[in-house]
Amino acid sequence: MTHTLVVGGTRGIGRAAVRRFAAAGGAVSVIARREADEVRLPNVRQWSADLADSHSLPAVVDEIADAAGPLRNVILVQRFRGDGDAWQGELAVSLTATKAIVESGAERFADDGGAIVIVTSNASRLVVDDQPAGYHAAKAALRQLARYYAVALGPRGIRVNCVTPGAVLKEDSRGAASAAALSDITPLRRIATAEDVAATIALLCSDDAALVTGQDLVVDGGLSLLLQESLAQRLGAS
Repeated sequence: MTHTLVVGGTRGIGRAAVRRFAAAGGAVSVIARREADEVRLPNVRQWSADLADSHSLPAVVDEIADAAGPLRNVILVQRFRGDGDAWQGELAVSLTATKAIVESGAERFADDGGAIVIVTSNASRLVVDDQPAGYHAAKAALRQLARYYAVALGPRGIRVNCVTPGAVLKEDSRGAASAAALSDITPLRRIATAEDVAATIALLCSDDAALVTGQDLVVDGGLSLLLQESLAQRLGAS
C-alpha cells in the first residue's frame, strides 16, 4: 500500500492533498497541530509534533514509518502560524523542519524511491505586502533546498520538486470580490482552488512524472506571466 506523509495537512492545500491521496486508497499520515475531519477516515492517521523543534522530528518520522510502512510520498505544506518572533518562526517551521523531515524521511522511503513535494509561494520570487520578511526568505530558500535534495537524493530514486501556488480560492466566501477581480485579469480566467494545487502535487508524485525532479511548477492560471504594466492595464479595464 502506498504511504503518503503530509506535513501541515489539516487546512487548505494540505487538507485537499490528504483527501486526494486517501481517496486513492493509500495510507496517509498527517503531521499537524489541529485535528481535521479527514483523520476519521480509516486510512488516515494524524500525528502531533512541534515543527519548531526540529530535533524531535526524526523520531516522529520513524514512528510514522514503523506504523504505516515505508514512505512513498512526502508532501510539505506547513508554515509558521505562531505568536512568537516571525523571522525565527518562519525559518524554523518552514525551512528547518523541512530539512529535518526530508533527511529523516529519506531513510524511510521504499527501496525503489518515491517523491517529495514542497509547497512554496510566489513570495519566493515576488514581494507580498501582507507577509513578513521571514516568510519571503523561507519560501525562497525552499526552492533551492528542493534543488539540492533533488541532486543529493536522486541516486536513491527519490524525486524532489516544488509546487508554487498563486492566489488560492478560500473554502468559504471570504475574499469573493477580490477572487472575482483576480479571475478577470488571469489568462485562464480563474484562480486556483486547493484541489487544483493538490492535483499538481499528485501529478508530481505519480509515475507520469518519473523523470521530473528539481523543478518548480507554478499553479496560478498564468497570472505571474504578466508584466506589471500589463496587470495595471487589465485592472484599469476591469
